[in-house]
Amino acid sequence: MTSINEYFVFEEDGWFDHPRLRHWQKLKADGARLQLEVRRDRQGLDVGRPVLYVTIASGGQEHLEHEAWSDELHRGLVKLGVRAISDDNEALRFGIAFASAFEPAEIRVGDGFFNSVLLDELKTGPLAERLAELTGQIHALPPNGDGRSYPDCRDLIIGAIQGRARELTRDLGYPESRANKILGDALAIYLDDRFSVTERRRLGWG
Repeated sequence: MTSINEYFVFEEDGWFDHPRLRHWQKLKADGARLQLEVRRDRQGLDVGRPVLYVTIASGGQEHLEHEAWSDELHRGLVKLGVRAISDDNEALRFGIAFASAFEPAEIRVGDGFFNSVLLDELKTGPLAERLAELTGQIHALPPNGDGRSYPDCRDLIIGAIQGRARELTRDLGYPESRANKILGDALAIYLDDRFSVTERRRLGWG
């Protein structure tokens, strides 16, 4: 197994410009305290589009603003240092965010090969023990390690995980041990969404 530290090696990236983000940025600069709650309601087996609820506390009063989930708004709130209301909600937030974070790898090699490399990394990487129960319920062919596709895909996957680790520690200020727990829970949510583990279990398919 590799060390968890490889997921906490960072590079800088930029700021995202959006009217709502500028609004939240100004409120925060004026002394308001912002907190996020992500809601994603289920109706049967269907999952609705996530919604970002931002509570703004200022001058002894609170008010609530909400926006449909977008990766830009999510990452902008991260850059503003706005935490979710709980570690579980933080994990949901980042679990949803992993879909776009992994997209470059999936586009590069296709979803089947991406699935194989992703599971291979998560079964052997630093979070293998945390994810073992879930990855054991997901079936994919072992990846072919010949050629450049495997290392390229793996590098993109690790880079995506490192990026979320950086956001949790640098931008949101979580200590590494707490961020590691959130990161593992977020990956579990992403895997459950991607491979429909909970839905298959409910239907008696796995």
